[in-house]
Amino acid sequence: MKKNFVLVAAALACTSMFSSCAVGSFSALNWCFNFNNTLTPNKYVNAVVSWILSPFEFMIGGFADMIILNTVEFWTGSNPLQAATTVQGQNGHLYTISPDQNGGYVILDNTTEQQMALLFDKESRTWSAEFDGMNTRVITLLDEQNAIVYTQSGEAMNITLDEAGLLACQNAVLGENVAMK
Repeated sequence: MKKNFVLVAAALACTSMFSSCAVGSFSALNWCFNFNNTLTPNKYVNAVVSWILSPFEFMIGGFADMIILNTVEFWTGSNPLQAATTVQGQNGHLYTISPDQNGGYVILDNTTEQQMALLFDKESRTWSAEFDGMNTRVITLLDEQNAIVYTQSGEAMNITLDEAGLLACQNAVLGENVAMK
């Protein structure tokens, strides 16, 4: 009995050293949290169901994350659970949103087959949109509270990352759209 315990402990120690289990996005546990929060429209029912399911979800999801998914993510740079998401737009079209390997997203309009990429450059901290072969800067993150937003006319606008900055950006874009009409 004691010999088996020592072997199991040694195997777990070796597995944990090579699995890099603490590094990763914990996508299985995050999926469980999202599932619990969106199960029903009633947050109280979701809380009760979460209390019942949590021990199983944490045991299974946590094990999957720590031993398999986070290890794959650590060594390959991508998580196997990060998959495409399909959403319906206000125009009735279905859009498939897929993460790319650089932290950006590819958006496909399933109705028209048009595709757009939202790209993130880590060095300059700039998001840009690529559509029909044209690359347009959208926003550059200066720090945690400030950014530069680029308007349709190419003008750079400094904003704060709060409600006031969002309102100023919205007014500038709406004013530009009205002027173009």
